[in-house]
Amino acid sequence: MPPDIPKARRPDYAAGFLSPDIGQRIDQHRTTYAAWLAFGERLNATGQCVLSEVPITLAEGQATDPIFVAFLLLIRTMSNFQGTILMAERGMVVEARTLARSCIENAICVGALHRGEDAFVDRMLYGSLPAHKGKASFLLKQFGGLQFSGEALEKCLREHVDQLNRQWGALGSAKLEASVEEGGIRELYLAYRQLSGDAAHPSVAALSRYVVPDESGRSIRMLRAGPSMNPAEIAETLNMACGAVIAACAGVDDMIGGMTAGQSLAALRREYQVMNDR
Repeated sequence: MPPDIPKARRPDYAAGFLSPDIGQRIDQHRTTYAAWLAFGERLNATGQCVLSEVPITLAEGQATDPIFVAFLLLIRTMSNFQGTILMAERGMVVEARTLARSCIENAICVGALHRGEDAFVDRMLYGSLPAHKGKASFLLKQFGGLQFSGEALEKCLREHVDQLNRQWGALGSAKLEASVEEGGIRELYLAYRQLSGDAAHPSVAALSRYVVPDESGRSIRMLRAGPSMNPAEIAETLNMACGAVIAACAGVDDMIGGMTAGQSLAALRREYQVMNDR
């Protein structure tokens, strides 16, 4: 028998974050966290400016050019950052922190490219091979995945996996720690690990966010879902995401020679440090 766990008794429980009252939550959070949200929006505008200042053209065979890859990472960073703000203002702490983690991961990669480690691009390409091989191997092991595809596809997949083994040997996942060392931004890695454990993965810490204990702390008073999620970590989440965006923008701006947006970025970096010191 599953335990009899009480549910939150409020109208927004059924709709969660799709509750029609979510607008009130947005207004509330935009007032409470006005400083961080306003700073994030100005930082977003500067990041978009960095992307627009240099027209990127790509000749044949230049898809692995470090500057081109850095621009792709910055586009991803800005998109993730905009998602972080949208989630944070709705009180979607877990989702905002998951996207903030992605911002940090992107910034670490840009940092490695900024340091001029050409081998980093190769490692990014190499890092995708284990997942590629894993999918092919999974299909080969699961009869249901190939039963309607015929023997030709199975033969092709086996040859592909054999070729990967001959060319690359034992494939393992690329470690982000190596990029941290090359990028020289170790301080971001701790935040990355924190967000991995308390939001991005279904860990005990992440799942505990949905539980409200009673006064004794030994029993469950109710489950917490939807807009009733605790918003206490919104400021911290925005802080982490802003730090990652600053690092990513600064790395790309320096790689392209320090354009006009870099002046605004320097001012935002100083403001960010002041906000952290409060």
